[in-house]
Amino acid sequence: GAGLVALLGALVFSMFIGPVLASLVFPKGTKEWHNPIMGLLTRGYGWSLGLAIRWRWATLTVALLSLGAAYLLSRTIGSEFLPHLDEGAIWVRGTLQHEYGVNLEEIEWFTWMPRPRMEIEMPDRYSVHQIPPDRKPDQMLFNGELDAVICASLFPSLLNPPPHVRRLFENYEEVEAAYFKKTGIFPIMHSVALRQELWQENPWIARSLFKAFQRAKENAYERLNDTSPYKISLAWFRGPVEEQREILGDDPWPYGLEKNRHVVAALMDYLYEQGLVKEKLEVEKLFAPNTLDL
Repeated sequence: GAGLVALLGALVFSMFIGPVLASLVFPKGTKEWHNPIMGLLTRGYGWSLGLAIRWRWATLTVALLSLGAAYLLSRTIGSEFLPHLDEGAIWVRGTLQHEYGVNLEEIEWFTWMPRPRMEIEMPDRYSVHQIPPDRKPDQMLFNGELDAVICASLFPSLLNPPPHVRRLFENYEEVEAAYFKKTGIFPIMHSVALRQELWQENPWIARSLFKAFQRAKENAYERLNDTSPYKISLAWFRGPVEEQREILGDDPWPYGLEKNRHVVAALMDYLYEQGLVKEKLEVEKLFAPNTLDL
């Protein structure tokens, strides 16, 4: 990413920009000696260099524009989660990288969480800064100090932002639905964890917890599918419920490894690619063995 750009920039400078600048400094008629062997290898370069010197001002203009473009492409993004291990930001970064070609290493990241949920050592390839406690990320976004903000919960000010601030995707519902249809991934964010020693002493707890949460979800579905207008204070609620069912199916929040294997595998790939884990684990090793059939 950035290293390749730097190498290409150095190559262009040494082959074109340096000689063009030298042609402006050295007097006309200056003679240079060419090694015959190198001359055979650099005929194409000599033609390109001659063209660059003849159009010296155009060459320098292009170089300056390229530097300006490189500066503009170096974005600053505020994140609620970096460098903290949170699935929300992991999914956003992974999706931006894989679906839209965003190079995460070329971004300056700013985090504002005063107390990390889980402190980890970020790889050196990332540029991460802490926003001072007296600064507000949303105001930094409004002032142009941040180019974008990643957050799970919207700042109240973002509900009515200035005209120059908007969502990355205005039609986010359509974009999200298209992503699900393409990948089959409905990003998961929360897991229930047990201490290893507790599970070893009482392995039945894992299955019982799974069944309890599954039953609680089914109760929630029953309330959601109740078409009585007296239980939900929305004038139009049947339409969104039907639309969700058409896109995500009858169970958009499936539990169990087999129903989520491809989602968990994608999350593990993102964790590894972003340097948040040192090795990719087999998804089966993340779950209690006596729940793998649920």
